[in-house]
Amino acid sequence: METTSEFDGSMAGLIVGLLICLPVGIYYYISNKEEMWVCPECREAVRMGAGTCPNCGENLDDVGGMGHEHGTENETEEF
Repeated sequence: METTSEFDGSMAGLIVGLLICLPVGIYYYISNKEEMWVCPECREAVRMGAGTCPNCGENLDDVGGMGHEHGTENETEEF
């Protein structure tokens, strides 16, 4: 199969644009992710800084950060 036109470089522009936009989009996604807590009562994800769980109404101020999904540095593991 023969082509009647030569390569004009439009595909190269698309590839360069993709290589620039993709890392910027990944960085934007990672930098704007919200940290979430886990409610100790119902185990639902709750926005960080919330006073009460919107699902079960548990008071999260009394928990003292223990519901954070990544844990705190003062926690100790018991086996």
